[in-house]
Amino acid sequence: MGVMNDHIIKFLEVIRVRTTGFYESTVLSELLDGLEKPQGLIDIKLYVHASRPGDFSINLDWRNDHDQTERSELGINLSNRLKEFGMVDHAVWIEK
Repeated sequence: MGVMNDHIIKFLEVIRVRTTGFYESTVLSELLDGLEKPQGLIDIKLYVHASRPGDFSINLDWRNDHDQTERSELGINLSNRLKEFGMVDHAVWIEK
């Protein structure tokens, strides 16, 4: 294991999906439950839109000792799999 910097960077990878209708939430749960957490990934959370049935967001909470400006391999794979549900927006947000 490498030497850890004192400066840990927190960032959030957000994958938003706008569906064209109903999706089976158990399919999403199974997809997320089957994931292995890579190093630096703290948590994976699923959110549903408060007033738009069918829209949801998957948030990947990361901690690293370097800036993460690019989408992760895990996030890219998830985004590609989620395209079957609808339109996907995938971005990385850094905590300031």
